[in-house]
Amino acid sequence: MKSRREFLVPLLLAVVLLVSAACGPAATTIAPTEEPAVEPTSPPAVVIETEEIEPTAVPEPITLIIAQDADISPSLDIHDARNLQTGISLGMTVFDTLIQLGPEGYESRLAESWEPAEDGWIFHLRDNVVFHDGTPFNAEAVKYNVERLINADLGLRQTSKWKGVEGAEVIDEFTVKILTGGKPSVAFLGQLVHASGGAMQSPIAMENGEFPVGTGPFRLVEWKQDEELILEKNEYYWMDGPFVDRVVIKVVPEASTRVLMLEAGEADFIVFPPPADAQRLAAKEGITIYNPVDGGWRAIGMNYQIEPFTDIRVRQALNYAVDAGSIASRVLFDYAKPLTSPYGSGMWGHVDVGPYPYDPDKARELLTEAGYPDGFETTLHVGVGHQPEGVAVAQAVQAYLKEVGVDVEIVVLEFGVMLDEMSKPLEENTLEMHQLSYGGADLDTLRIMLGCDQWAPRRNRVFYCNEQVDQLFQEGAYEADPLQRVEIYKEIQEIVWDDAPWIFLTEKMMIFALSDRVVDLVTYQANQNYWDLRWVKIIP
Repeated sequence: MKSRREFLVPLLLAVVLLVSAACGPAATTIAPTEEPAVEPTSPPAVVIETEEIEPTAVPEPITLIIAQDADISPSLDIHDARNLQTGISLGMTVFDTLIQLGPEGYESRLAESWEPAEDGWIFHLRDNVVFHDGTPFNAEAVKYNVERLINADLGLRQTSKWKGVEGAEVIDEFTVKILTGGKPSVAFLGQLVHASGGAMQSPIAMENGEFPVGTGPFRLVEWKQDEELILEKNEYYWMDGPFVDRVVIKVVPEASTRVLMLEAGEADFIVFPPPADAQRLAAKEGITIYNPVDGGWRAIGMNYQIEPFTDIRVRQALNYAVDAGSIASRVLFDYAKPLTSPYGSGMWGHVDVGPYPYDPDKARELLTEAGYPDGFETTLHVGVGHQPEGVAVAQAVQAYLKEVGVDVEIVVLEFGVMLDEMSKPLEENTLEMHQLSYGGADLDTLRIMLGCDQWAPRRNRVFYCNEQVDQLFQEGAYEADPLQRVEIYKEIQEIVWDDAPWIFLTEKMMIFALSDRVVDLVTYQANQNYWDLRWVKIIP
């Protein structure tokens, strides 16, 4: 990418004066006045010739076209977002968060500054921000958002990111305190930057059932479900930018079609091209591939509450049976690294506690000890659309497990259907194994995936529960000393790795491909490598 995160002076758009041609003939004739029986004394008729002026064409809006792999959540309520696409397509465009995580740590966004208090965090807000509906952004608006997000009775999917928050207090018009259980929660800041969970919505709009209404650089003007979203520039945005007039996000589930659109110039930017195509596109003139390091992970989740996955020896055996390094290189073309921790290496506090070496003999030994000398049969569910290489990864896992006697039936579902199945509570959930991928801004992200109180329909879809790990999650959330906090999460990583609730595969693979006409794209690992369009420009 030619340049990264720079606040550039915006181009001044020329003001075009539209001059329309006069109605009627090109020449305008002023006739003499006639009076009966009197010789005309006025001069001869005067003819004024005027040139016909061609109207100046209205410039086409500067439009960025993105080919996305899946649609946003059916609800336009960002606080109820249930997939990555909603955070990308709405969270990072229509909304702002109080703070964001940049290359050097937490940075200001809607909050100019913040500091810890004895019972939470105090945020000093910008005083020049309005929501898209014209209502003011202030401390009362933040309080309304906080109280809504922590209200478990509403069943909002993003509530899990607000664990430990007890409420908010308005100090003055632009100062608010968020209460975090009697002391400042460090983990809370990491969740506050999430594009969906930390998004600030207009209280008036929410009361009227109108979604989505934020303060962000763009506003949603049209949504054709499963087809496209059209966003237009927020002319009253509180900072310079954005620098494109419209963003059209097309929903294109088929990865190969997205690739063809980029090559044909029908899209400026595509997400998740297959690794083989990404490798080919990287060698093509006029196209740039982004493959940022990620703090997330890809794994095969095993239902911790049903046999044979209740036995730790079985779960560990399946980890020894699968060659994650080979999958990373041969299936993913080295666009992802094998996991050595429940976190990807892009996560601060990541510690190498693995890997599980590829050892099929060890796998057979453990299966025999667990009472499965001849293996067993199981199913593996995979969602397509979100990750085009998902089926290929599943097939590789299937082949490895076959070698140790485990027969795996792969069940492929459309990504939205897959989400529905994964989100069912234990008593309704029929998934034995499923492919998963997740990430986040803070070490506390693992609590959302594995906390005892986070079982589906929340994010813990393998129904893992370890009370020792839960206690460590609690300690880590409130530990202010970064070094001590890393030590706490090191222990968490060691325990989870040994418990093996997942078959640990690779770090989360994020690949974007874009035309070289697109410059100043910013991605944030903090938000699972969400892209930020506030500075994006298109070169003619």
